[in-house]
Amino acid sequence: MPANPFLSMNRHLQRAFAHGEPLIWHRPGGPVGGDALTGWYSAISEEVNADGFMVMSSKPKATVFIDDVLARDPSRAVRDVDELFRNNGSDTLTIGGKTYRVESCKHDGFNKVDLILLET
Repeated sequence: MPANPFLSMNRHLQRAFAHGEPLIWHRPGGPVGGDALTGWYSAISEEVNADGFMVMSSKPKATVFIDDVLARDPSRAVRDVDELFRNNGSDTLTIGGKTYRVESCKHDGFNKVDLILLET
């Protein structure tokens, strides 16, 4: 039980420091205008190279809550969390007027997923 207050605090802090405007998620079968997700966006990301070192990448990164995604598309709940977003070009995010397709999706262990994005 001691972890529960920390998870709640983590969620409140992250909502307070979220990206200024919503991330708009477009997907097959979703609404024409897309769904707004609360999340964080960074124009650069960190990746682990083959030697195990953290290196900076020019690929943009977004982080979103799993609960927000499942609230908008409950059918995604049956998938592995690392496959919550499709990387075949059908799932896109519009952030600050730019559209990105999802290259990869990785669960961070704390009810969030990190998305590596490619500008379209």
